[in-house]
Amino acid sequence: MSALTERLEDLERQSQEATAARDAAAIEIETELGQNTTARAETLPDIPEELLEVYEELRPKKGGVAVAALEGGVCRGCGVSLSPVALDGIRRGESDAVVRCENCRRILVRV
Repeated sequence: MSALTERLEDLERQSQEATAARDAAAIEIETELGQNTTARAETLPDIPEELLEVYEELRPKKGGVAVAALEGGVCRGCGVSLSPVALDGIRRGESDAVVRCENCRRILVRV
C-alpha cells in the first residue's frame, strides 16, 4: 500500500508543478498581450485607413495572418510564386504601394 501512497503523492506533486507552470505561462501571455495591444494602438494612427480596412477584413479570413513576406518572388503566406507579370509590376511600382498576393490576397511586405 505504501507504493500506492508514494505514487499518489508523486502525482499530486506533479499536478501542483504543472498548475504552477500553467499559471506562470498565463501571466506571461497576458503581459505580452497587453504590450502588443498598446503597441498596436500606438501604431494604428500611422496606417492609412484604406489599408487598415483591407487588413482587418483579411485577418479573420487568413487565420489571423493578413500580412506575409514576399521573398524571392514567393508569398511566404501561401508559398505560391507570383507571376513574372506581377513581379515586374511590383518592381516598377512605387516603393510604398500596397502589394497583394495573387493567390491568397494577403498584403505582401517586400524583403
